[in-house]
Amino acid sequence: MKENTLLQAFTYGEKPVRTNIVDDEPWFCLADVGAILEMERPTNFTRSEWCDPRGVMKFITPTSSGEQEILFINERNLYAMVARSSKPEAKRFMDWVYSEVLPQIRKTGSYSISPQPAAPSNELLVEMMKSMISLTGSVTSLIDKLDVQRGTGDHAIAGIGNPAVYRLKVVEPVAGDEIESPTAFGMRKKVMDLIGRYARITGIDYQDAYHRLYDEYSRLRGINLELETVRARMGSKIAYIDSINDLPILRNLAERMIRQVA
Repeated sequence: MKENTLLQAFTYGEKPVRTNIVDDEPWFCLADVGAILEMERPTNFTRSEWCDPRGVMKFITPTSSGEQEILFINERNLYAMVARSSKPEAKRFMDWVYSEVLPQIRKTGSYSISPQPAAPSNELLVEMMKSMISLTGSVTSLIDKLDVQRGTGDHAIAGIGNPAVYRLKVVEPVAGDEIESPTAFGMRKKVMDLIGRYARITGIDYQDAYHRLYDEYSRLRGINLELETVRARMGSKIAYIDSINDLPILRNLAERMIRQVA
């Protein structure tokens, strides 16, 4: 058990998710994540083979009833909970964290965006995409250990809200869950790393670097990427590009941008 030293919270739709930061690592309230994934007994996860027991800890946390000992899970276990869920919310929640929250915290160490309604409109999704991505460091993953079995699912984004901190890992999914393949996860990470390098070389911020990359992609494909992303009801531009198997092209464009300024 640890006493809380840095408690942060955000809202996904109308549901709160509390986080704790320990040695620069984020921990997530088990009950809050379980509520998003519509789990009746989130504590069952801690007894499953999916859960790494080293990534479960009790924190003394302020509540409306006073301070209580509450279970939190680390980033690896968070991704495991999301990956094994069959609920419609799971895939888009994971994709939103991976493509919109992760990049920004890699630069700033936190996620900060103005609270938005629980059910964003198409126009709001565009604005959300415009405010994505600032990062430093690297995304830690377990891609090499993935054994993906594709299934089916229809997933929808709920919304976003107050500040939080994330740095997530990929863990092995189960049959019936529709998530990206190891190749797709690896390609997204490669694009993030390339854009991070481009931003450092040019001295611009990550958001501007991504805008340049997406502009290059839009010109190459002759499309309005923002419009196509909204039409496809995807949570982010990179998710749309992934959905049409164009991540290798995006990577090549990022590599070309670096060659032009190196």
